[in-house]
Amino acid sequence: MECMYFVAILLMQMPVPISAQFMVHGTVEPLVAPLGGKVEIHCHLSPPQSAAHMEVRWFRNRYTQPVYLYQDGRDVYGEIHKDYVERTKLLKESIGEGNVTLRIENVVASDSGEYHCLFKDGDFSEEAIVEIKIAAVGLEMQFNVNITNSEIMVECNSGGWFPKPQIQWIDSSRQIIPPSSESYSQDQSKLFHISTTLILNDNSKTGVTCNLQNPITGQKKWTSIKLADDLFQECTYLETVLYIIISALLFVRYGYFLCYQPRNKVCIDEDSRHGKARSRALCHNKLYRWLGLPSHREIRAIFFLDLQEKKLLEKLPKFIGKLAIMLFIKWMGVNPLILVQGQAIKTMKMKPQ
Repeated sequence: MECMYFVAILLMQMPVPISAQFMVHGTVEPLVAPLGGKVEIHCHLSPPQSAAHMEVRWFRNRYTQPVYLYQDGRDVYGEIHKDYVERTKLLKESIGEGNVTLRIENVVASDSGEYHCLFKDGDFSEEAIVEIKIAAVGLEMQFNVNITNSEIMVECNSGGWFPKPQIQWIDSSRQIIPPSSESYSQDQSKLFHISTTLILNDNSKTGVTCNLQNPITGQKKWTSIKLADDLFQECTYLETVLYIIISALLFVRYGYFLCYQPRNKVCIDEDSRHGKARSRALCHNKLYRWLGLPSHREIRAIFFLDLQEKKLLEKLPKFIGKLAIMLFIKWMGVNPLILVQGQAIKTMKMKPQ
């Protein structure tokens, strides 16, 4: 009786082999895959044993939406997530030792992330997690430059990056310049498009480089532009005063001939044939022609071209230069309206006097 009791106790203490226990190991370091290429991720059983009779499931966030499923000794294609249909394959050459490999082809940006490798034998299951990082270097970079009298805005654009690239502006002395602005967007393929601007307002920067770098692979793309020294020419205080004085003298001179020139016989004769307003305009035009000065229409055209939506001081140098050219051309006997008849007259829609 005591012997039978002892045997019963031994049987109760023996484990029932419902299924063999194991651990699953995968690649520890993240795998980097090029956009449009292929990547293979591995996992295996420890201790080594055959997994031919087990369920092998690769999935991402949801267990019920596998990237690939091997079950009952065959591949189950009907349950594969639609984004991975015909793009994944399970390599089973070493499944007898518990080694399996998942191959993903035509890699896209959305493939980046974690993948669960799960082995299930009966009621027992274990899994490992493998990470994939997708890397893409952008397309050709484009430079746009907008120039005003006091500053230059340089814009750098590029697309087709993954993940979001790192940006650096570098000057000619290899010093890093903080960007004035950065903006990112993603297209339907999850690729990043970037636009960054840099505003320069001094001539210490003779050239700048826009440098974009993939944070995963370290691959870079850059483009440079050289800036001419005279792009940053600004009016000094003395030059500004000089322009104001010259402009004031010109206005005084024109004002004198417009408002205070004694009326002569030509003007009196005009009064007899036309109204006062019309005769005054005709008289001024004749006086202008007699003095070799530009007419109202010519002066207004110059002002319109130079001062539209601009500050007066910023445009005075160009205005004075054009005025001098017009006076010279007028004195040479050529109509200066030829210089402005394309843009000014068409835009202003002036009627001939």
